[in-house]
Amino acid sequence: DKNYPGLHQPIIDRETWDRVQSGLKDHVRGERSPTNATNSTELAGRVFDEDRQPLVAVHACKGSLRYRYYVSRHLQHGPDAKGQGGDARARHDWRIPAQELEALVAKRMADALADPLDLIAQLGMPMPDPDQVPGLIARTKGIVTMLEKRNGDTIKQLVERVTVERHQVSIQLNNKGVAGGLGRTLPINANPISLIVSARLTRTGRVLKLVQPDGTAPAPGPSTQAMLKSIARGRAWWEILCNGEITAPQIAAGENVTPGYVMRLVRLTFLDPTIVESIVAGRQPAMLDNTRLSNEAELPIRWNQQRAAFGFANRA
Repeated sequence: DKNYPGLHQPIIDRETWDRVQSGLKDHVRGERSPTNATNSTELAGRVFDEDRQPLVAVHACKGSLRYRYYVSRHLQHGPDAKGQGGDARARHDWRIPAQELEALVAKRMADALADPLDLIAQLGMPMPDPDQVPGLIARTKGIVTMLEKRNGDTIKQLVERVTVERHQVSIQLNNKGVAGGLGRTLPINANPISLIVSARLTRTGRVLKLVQPDGTAPAPGPSTQAMLKSIARGRAWWEILCNGEITAPQIAAGENVTPGYVMRLVRLTFLDPTIVESIVAGRQPAMLDNTRLSNEAELPIRWNQQRAAFGFANRA
């Protein structure tokens, strides 16, 4: 418990040390700051599969993109790892995109908070006096705004547990957090509240996609941005080719890609505008990603055939 003077010159000066330590405090794993709020994992420690086994928050980076997932615990150490319960292949291999699940949960909670009197009734709390209702509505509107912004602290306050099943997602609310958000006192015998969201799990490679009843994903993911980038590159390259001053192989050499890749993206210039609009809005079918969009062997000329090929058929 004593400090002794060093016998050598400092390797790092005090000002640099203090500045680095300050920076590290803003990047502590699990903490949130304004600069990394959108990349946090809001439901860490609260997500479980249908067998009530925890799903662990992990992430992977590909280039400048950071992909976040909730995965079965044994997948943390590789798909062939073994843990309690025997061979991992005999159990769930769940890898669910975090952004999709978090968006689904935040939206469902926002819908529930749009009717605060119903929540009060479900919790078994006394109804507010008429003159208290405007203030109550104002409070819940503020919470809904924070949910729409995907504020991690708000989500953590309201969510007790999220259970992902094959055909639905169940959200158990934190009664104390909900009561605090409503500015009400939680009764001792408060009723638990669970919110159900209809969404099925569909496997795409190693990843399980959450698909809503209308066939769309709950939220635009990194693949949405990748598709928009591919469409934009294809249109830019088409304009260059139309000028006749440069060929597809020359473009490919300059971009360090193959001529075939250039032509596949150029074809996206002739994509049905309603498909492009859906991708911009993040309302494309959940199974449509950049790999499928940019590698389609034969892009049909007719727009209705394009919609059918990419899963837009029979959708409102």
